[in-house]
Amino acid sequence: MENFTASNLDPDFVDLAEDVAAQWSASMAGHSVLAVGLSGGMDSVVLLHVLMRLRQQLSIQVEAIHVHHGLSEYADAWLLFCQNLCADWGIPLQAAQVQVNVVGEGIEAAARKQRYAIFSGSRANVVVLAHHQDDQVETFFLAALRGGGFVRFQRCPHGAL
Repeated sequence: MENFTASNLDPDFVDLAEDVAAQWSASMAGHSVLAVGLSGGMDSVVLLHVLMRLRQQLSIQVEAIHVHHGLSEYADAWLLFCQNLCADWGIPLQAAQVQVNVVGEGIEAAARKQRYAIFSGSRANVVVLAHHQDDQVETFFLAALRGGGFVRFQRCPHGAL
């Protein structure tokens, strides 16, 4: 597994941080707790790093949630990576180990259901998930779970997180 730290992330992500800051709603400032769904992959690590860098500027609290499904031989290593990363960056981490029970659904759907249960039980005002451009399904279902209206069901704007 590749080790992503603040010092070895691509410097071009600074543009992403500036874009997030420019688009941030002033109405969210000062009372937002954001929890990043942290898998340990590149997408979620970059998202966590961007929000960590912006937390003072945007007046937000940033936390991370890692869900250990135990479905991969690397699951323990991913958990350890997330724990070490959050400790290094001073980010509170909620790590939850879940039992994925596949009953009448595929393993991905069952794992997703477990993640959503953990996310919805967090103290965060907003759960933030990182996805590559073609991965919108999880965002859609999380918005539905949290009671989002049509605005939350919209596709992420081009260039947005």
